[in-house]
Amino acid sequence: MGGSFFPFKMIWNSDDFGHQLANQNNRTILQAHPPRTMTPTPRATVLLLLHTLLLLPSIPLPSPALALALAVGPPGRTGVRASWFDLAEAGGLDDLGLVAPPRSGHVAFRTADGRCRIFGGYAEEEEVEEGGDPIRRAVNDMWEWGGAVPGGGWRRVGGGEDGAEPGPRLAAAAAVADGVPHLFGGWDPQIPGTGGVILDTVHRLEPGTDRWDALAGPGSALPGGPSSRHVALSLPGGKGALVHDHRCAGHVLVFEGGRFRRQPTAGTAPSSRGLHAAAMAGEAALVFGGAAQGGEMSCEAFALDTASWTWTPIALADGAPRPSPRAAPCLCALSDGLVLLFGGAETGAGGTGLNPRGDVWALRFDTERGTGEWELLVDDGGGGTGDGAPPGSPPPPGTPPR
Repeated sequence: MGGSFFPFKMIWNSDDFGHQLANQNNRTILQAHPPRTMTPTPRATVLLLLHTLLLLPSIPLPSPALALALAVGPPGRTGVRASWFDLAEAGGLDDLGLVAPPRSGHVAFRTADGRCRIFGGYAEEEEVEEGGDPIRRAVNDMWEWGGAVPGGGWRRVGGGEDGAEPGPRLAAAAAVADGVPHLFGGWDPQIPGTGGVILDTVHRLEPGTDRWDALAGPGSALPGGPSSRHVALSLPGGKGALVHDHRCAGHVLVFEGGRFRRQPTAGTAPSSRGLHAAAMAGEAALVFGGAAQGGEMSCEAFALDTASWTWTPIALADGAPRPSPRAAPCLCALSDGLVLLFGGAETGAGGTGLNPRGDVWALRFDTERGTGEWELLVDDGGGGTGDGAPPGSPPPPGTPPR
């Protein structure tokens, strides 16, 4: 579970039906155009706005972005259909600001006025080390998405200086709490080979500024100690943020009013894991996948009712299609009881290495009944290099092709 295993990040925006998943990289556009079916590469991530998913290529391509357009389909199954098209070509947009260098392992969040920002992560330099691996370094810069307009795209808005707070990190978590973005924990790899340091700090983005302030005092650090590869979600109704990490057994962490508290939970909770994905779908926090400390990956889904604080495992019908066990995917909510999953990485063929995925799934679930149904919307043919690595489960026989 090395530092290179952080391809995907998520941002959730509840304003104006906006849901956003952001970004592995370079280019982004936030509007829909008539679709042209394409297949994205597995090493990518997406944004979703007004129910339009956008894919950000992990390396510069001739076109700035690919997009996954979502439309509500006919009744039955999840009711969602999806197809890829080249958004930049359709919109005639070819001059958008880029995040430079490209990166992974960052966090994404929105400000109080709805602006989309990313912070930190691994900067992937264009040079490569001997043997072909990219040169990576942890950073602490912040970028803002300026829209799909001429001269728009990404622009740097703060951070990046030596000694500035927060310091360089990746595998952190971010969420809006009490109306303000907060940054929780993470990992600073420091000098390669040292193992770096895992962090327990919390930083608050001051409203109307590009300045982060470190919180101090009792209850302001992550309870239980430093944490990375965890998830954070804004709770419904502006009630603070929920943090779930590998130590959450019989409780979750609720951050409210600048302080943490351990919130006891009932029901069957997820086993200890990191690099999982989470989304708030109504009052239910849906958690999917991730990996145990030993590296075993999961394809389980659990729903946490944030009114009763009760966990419910989401059971699937025998033989029903489902994503392969994986870690570091994207997850976002389309509506109450309906989430969308993209990508991640699974154990490679033969049980060694990692196989990146670019498939798209929808899960419709019922927390009260504890049942759910996955539907494969876009099949990536198994991801990776197409050399026979196990694909995600295909739709059942007789399902019309998309």
